[in-house]
Amino acid sequence: MLFGDSGDGFVSGADGSPRWGRHGAAGVLLVHDGHVFLAERARMTHNGGTWALPGGALHRDETPEEGALRELIEELGSVPDHTIITSYAAVDGTWTYTTVIAAVTEHWQPTRLSWETASTRWVPFDEVDGMALHPGFRSAWPVLRELLSG
Repeated sequence: MLFGDSGDGFVSGADGSPRWGRHGAAGVLLVHDGHVFLAERARMTHNGGTWALPGGALHRDETPEEGALRELIEELGSVPDHTIITSYAAVDGTWTYTTVIAAVTEHWQPTRLSWETASTRWVPFDEVDGMALHPGFRSAWPVLRELLSG
């Protein structure tokens, strides 16, 4: 599906801090066997050097699921076979970041890395808190972890 408005651009969150995606943003949290798939953001990106989900700005009229999977392809080259389990929307004023949680059957590896991604890795649930996380992912992780354990 093609969308005429990419939504690329920053908006201000409720506290005035920048949020990427004029129509909100979404990312996909791949899970398998007690691990989550995380991407290290390239240094030249907003909050570069931190670990987060592959994701980004939603296009106008794009669902979070469509946007999260599109971003996975854009950033990492492909989408593994998956089953969407649930999603979680973190709302900041009028801006929303939706995490789409998807189960995969193996520790999938990307076919390529875009300029936005320095590296990727599968991380055990218990080790995520000890990583240098993107601030948005750090604040969402407790809720996401609860969804994964429930």
